[in-house]
Amino acid sequence: MAHPPVGRLAIIMDPHGKLQYERSDIEGDAVVAVLGEGVSDDYLQMLQGQGVSYCVAGADGHDILKVFDILGSTFGRRKVLLVGGGRINGASLKAGIIDEISLMIYPGIDGVSGVAGSFDRVGAKDEEPAQGQALRLEHVEKRQNGVLWLRYQIERSGL
Repeated sequence: MAHPPVGRLAIIMDPHGKLQYERSDIEGDAVVAVLGEGVSDDYLQMLQGQGVSYCVAGADGHDILKVFDILGSTFGRRKVLLVGGGRINGASLKAGIIDEISLMIYPGIDGVSGVAGSFDRVGAKDEEPAQGQALRLEHVEKRQNGVLWLRYQIERSGL
């Protein structure tokens, strides 16, 4: 880790250390790069030179529980707004660290197949990442242009 930033964070999953940074923030939010163990020392020095903080999340950079442990212990974060793609969301759901889902549904139809969902499977085909977790509807709101905002609490059993 380069240094623990204060204020809001922009956490970026970059397990192979390929992203280049011109600055240490994104619109004022301090960047924290999540890396794998195989990232080169030269890349780490580049991050330090740019003032970009980082953490190492296991061998492949995908250890979600380790990421959230580091965010809590090193960066003092106990609550995170996860705005991920299907794989990150799916891995976080599987790890049991999501406690609320806020979902906005836009009334559009594209008919495209093979597109990632909000929660994609992470792991073996016979795994059930959401097993023992159910959604309890907390809030429904109709917004402009027919958009619906749904908010759910995650209820866990037997985890």
